[in-house]
Amino acid sequence: MKSWLLCLVLLFYLNSRSQNIAGVENFLLASQQDQEILVQEYFNPLFNALQISMGEGWVKSAKTHKKLGFDFTFSLSAINVPKRDLSFSNQIFNNLSSTSTHSPTIFGSDSNGTYLVEFYPPDSDYSMSTSFEIPNGHNDLLSSGRLILPNLQLSIGVPFRTELIVRYMPETTNKGAKFKSIGLGIKHSISQYFKASKITPFHLSVLANNSRLEGGYNFGTNSQIPGENQSVDLMLNGLNSDSSKPYCDIPKSTSIGNLLQAMANKYLPRGKELKVKEIGLQPNENLHEQIVDGGPMSNEMEQYTIKELEKMI
Repeated sequence: MKSWLLCLVLLFYLNSRSQNIAGVENFLLASQQDQEILVQEYFNPLFNALQISMGEGWVKSAKTHKKLGFDFTFSLSAINVPKRDLSFSNQIFNNLSSTSTHSPTIFGSDSNGTYLVEFYPPDSDYSMSTSFEIPNGHNDLLSSGRLILPNLQLSIGVPFRTELIVRYMPETTNKGAKFKSIGLGIKHSISQYFKASKITPFHLSVLANNSRLEGGYNFGTNSQIPGENQSVDLMLNGLNSDSSKPYCDIPKSTSIGNLLQAMANKYLPRGKELKVKEIGLQPNENLHEQIVDGGPMSNEMEQYTIKELEKMI
């Protein structure tokens, strides 16, 4: 869940403004609970803006085009970001301390502070620690306190007083990130079923639309996460009918044991035996996870087979 959330904002941000937020992936150095808090507090203002952008501005009028009638529009959404969304308190973490009392969100100001992570290795009575810099905010994303987001849209009339709507942003690549989005909608006239509509200029329609945002991000050179050529990918879907609330697809899940077995099948030399030591749940760990509030737990979802895991690896 953390990497899924992380990649979304990295993609959108890097591509839309040609900035660099290398180092945000170092959130992954924190404990599981603190990762969730960091990602949520840092990126929530952007998520809120994206949700609004994906759900608004689909129609300018309830009147539908005649058959093969069309319009092509370019629009800008100006989404207000309140001052309370520019920073968050550092007193909310479990195993994370900071050299400053507050940290910037993605829309906040620069920061010169650091986070200190303290943890206990398995089978050890002594704590260890590491640190990473607090990522800077990027208030230059805002114009007069508002986030400006572009939209290209084509609407075309089809039979039965219905209109098809397409939103599209072609894939762009910038500083290791790639990003594209597409949305489809359908608008249908309801007023045509009322006799009064033939003698009055009154129009009433219903609209349903679906938006999809996807892309990928390569970890920056300033990352403290070990390895080479690492990347994260994302897909975000937003479905709107009578509500502007988005939703995300529910993926399959797997156990750590099955993932370990798949990796052993793929990389363990032939004839070698996989030796596993079970240490049980550690502090702040959960046996099962929930990716969406109110959604299923990981043990209630469809499971990846070991063969599927091997293929993905």
